[in-house]
Amino acid sequence: MRLLEGSDLPPPEFVDFEDADKKKIQLPNPSYDAWITRDQQVVSYILNSLSEDMLSHVYGMVHAAEIWSAIHELFSSQSKSRVSNIRGALINTKKLDMTTQQYITKMKGFASELATAEKTVDDDELKDYIMNGLNGSYNGFVATLTVVPSTSLSDMCSQLLSYEKL
Repeated sequence: MRLLEGSDLPPPEFVDFEDADKKKIQLPNPSYDAWITRDQQVVSYILNSLSEDMLSHVYGMVHAAEIWSAIHELFSSQSKSRVSNIRGALINTKKLDMTTQQYITKMKGFASELATAEKTVDDDELKDYIMNGLNGSYNGFVATLTVVPSTSLSDMCSQLLSYEKL
């Protein structure tokens, strides 16, 4: 991992030595050769596991850290877009003709997807998203929950399922 993260830096390619005449000469550094061997093994593993489409994004890169960084950057920008789309879905999803169970499952699914992208939605925020997606026939339910804001997400979902049956 240190090679991928860039924290395992290469040692100098050459080292200074003094010959018998006390003349300074540079010789290849065996530590550098060992580092290059490890780095290129990782590069080979990465390149062999990438699709052809992905290979074009890392073409010409030599070291594991730069390849890994390029891949991370590519997926990071896609993740930012995905997070934005999921947040939009949380805001804009309405219950409409879904059953309450379908609606709750869908909204919790969005929250789970965000958590996977390390953008957690806390329970109170998810409760608000769920309540905002309910139509006018749920005004009484929403008013009751607004009076008791300490209701847990689990309790709110149970109450919402019961309310639907009325």
